[in-house]
Amino acid sequence: MEGLESVKSLEDVNLDEEVAVEKRIQPGAGLDTHIPIQLPDTLYSSLIILPLCETLGKTKWNRALINFSLYWCMAANFTIQGFFLRYVYKIYVDSTAEYGVCGGRETDTNLRIFCILVYTAYCFADVAETMKMSSFVFNFPECAKFQKLELKQVEENGETELVFASGMTKMYKLYCFLCILFPKFVIACSLLTYGTGFVVTTDANENLILNALALGFVLEIDDMAYEYFMTFQMRAVVSQLPAIEISASMMMRINTHYGTVIKAVILITLTLGTLNAYCPNP
Repeated sequence: MEGLESVKSLEDVNLDEEVAVEKRIQPGAGLDTHIPIQLPDTLYSSLIILPLCETLGKTKWNRALINFSLYWCMAANFTIQGFFLRYVYKIYVDSTAEYGVCGGRETDTNLRIFCILVYTAYCFADVAETMKMSSFVFNFPECAKFQKLELKQVEENGETELVFASGMTKMYKLYCFLCILFPKFVIACSLLTYGTGFVVTTDANENLILNALALGFVLEIDDMAYEYFMTFQMRAVVSQLPAIEISASMMMRINTHYGTVIKAVILITLTLGTLNAYCPNP
């Protein structure tokens, strides 16, 4: 009898306990149909999103001051990067006149190839980031009048997700494309074009490596400005933004399966193209 009572008590305890529901998720499932696009934590993302966020600043004057500081950071960043870009081109022209085409070919051929390969990948990654941000802005919900940034919680499949409850006007999207993303794209492409000549036009192997590293600094100026000038609250707003899910097109499906190979081919093609442009075969 005591054994039966102990068994019953154990059954009662088991019935009272909450039953754990096991849900298994396969990483990458569903990416063939829907692609999440999220803004990276950069100065350009803050320039796109923060002017819509009215919770930063208690009064209109505070918000106007914050917006002014954002536009000032954007102008200062483009000015500094443009300044360095001008001198990169000037140094390239002067080095060509001094050392000749491809630095007189005094540097090691394999080292030139690998330096250009790494530098091209670095610039191409910045261009790819710009395209990703452009897709985010393009697919952001639209509205007829200015709306402050708002999010809402949506229950889906028993899970709570954050989605955007506000939109951008067409004029604001145009501003993002023309004043923020297009200059970012031009700077990266210009550095890819003239920067390669700056990298290879030298007569010493150590300078070849240093030149490639130095130009990476120009592309990272915006990241340094983001970390230094943006407050903790501003960075928190950008980092906590939800992703925008878009329907996968045929090109995106191809990218899912063959994206790595395609990018490798593009990188090799760009490397060989720029190498042949600045170091043509004698």
